[in-house]
Amino acid sequence: MKKIIISEPYLPELDDVVSALSDIWVSKWLTNDGPYLKGFEHQLQEYLGADYLSVQNNGHSSLEVGLRALDVKGEVITTPYSFVSTSLAIRNIGAQVVYADITEGGVNIDPYSVEKMITDRTSAIVAVHTYGIPCDIPALTEISKKYGIKLIFDGAHSFGVRLDNMPISSFGDMTMYSFHATKLFHCIEGGALIVQDSALLDRVRKIRNFGISGPDNIDGEGTNAKLNEILAAIGLLNLSSIDSEIQRRAELSNLYSQCLAGIDEISCLVVPDNVIWNYSYFPVFFDLGSLSMTTLDIEVALKDLGILARRYFSTSLNTIDIFRDCKGATQCENSETLAQCVLCLPIHGGMTDDDVLLVCNGMKKILEN
Repeated sequence: MKKIIISEPYLPELDDVVSALSDIWVSKWLTNDGPYLKGFEHQLQEYLGADYLSVQNNGHSSLEVGLRALDVKGEVITTPYSFVSTSLAIRNIGAQVVYADITEGGVNIDPYSVEKMITDRTSAIVAVHTYGIPCDIPALTEISKKYGIKLIFDGAHSFGVRLDNMPISSFGDMTMYSFHATKLFHCIEGGALIVQDSALLDRVRKIRNFGISGPDNIDGEGTNAKLNEILAAIGLLNLSSIDSEIQRRAELSNLYSQCLAGIDEISCLVVPDNVIWNYSYFPVFFDLGSLSMTTLDIEVALKDLGILARRYFSTSLNTIDIFRDCKGATQCENSETLAQCVLCLPIHGGMTDDDVLLVCNGMKKILEN
């Protein structure tokens, strides 16, 4: 039986990797702001349209570094409909997680819910561009200015996304990207922060390197979040082919939408007209009221057909033990509902059109039984 996996990392040609490794072996410069990292940061700046960018060893550490660089303290409002990393980063820097619900029928944090949770202890909002769909940026920006609090975007899913033809990282105080191997763009493990001025960029780069600002200067606290030269080289090579990966995913996404259009129990993600999307995921949402099965049942049935889908996100973070006592945790019904009805279908550049048809036909077969 053929297996169709949910995600497959695209990789550069092995000969190109060997060539880069040969350079690194000759230079023996393995980490600490080497030439490959600097080249990677420069190319990312150009691709993403960012003036101030810093690469770290993963997306999670990037978010923690960014929160520290902005001196975030007290209460931080975020969404429970996200990977656990978002909330853990807030807690790991010593701040308190406060949950605001997502919009009804949407996937992103609800600005109205955010404003209700603001107190005199609120220092920041961490909003997630879920599945690469931008948050309500104008409303969140207005709230952040009204109350004088920081606005940070977890853009782990949003590489290359544009809103009103502007890079998604143009907004807010800071945007984080993840370059994990499961993401649209990756360097095996990595992440980046895009900020809006050089002073904040300097602070980010010091914090990612133990607070060191020069050979004999340690200006403050920091951590070790540096990306090594080998992974930077992988990133550089992968960046050269990212557009073809996005294009192929767009074709697969369009085929999915056509094939699933006639299934009443399923709805697909709606991409706003003013968004240039990256097709990083293909989530579908089930009308569970019309079904006699759960998304877990559907996921298992697809697996029996050799199709590996994933309930992403299967758990609203406000319902798990370590976060259920957070402020706002009992007021996130929309997030809890969405977590019960979502399933992400396989999508990656290695798939064929026939693979999509197999997934859709398998889905129809399961729902008809």
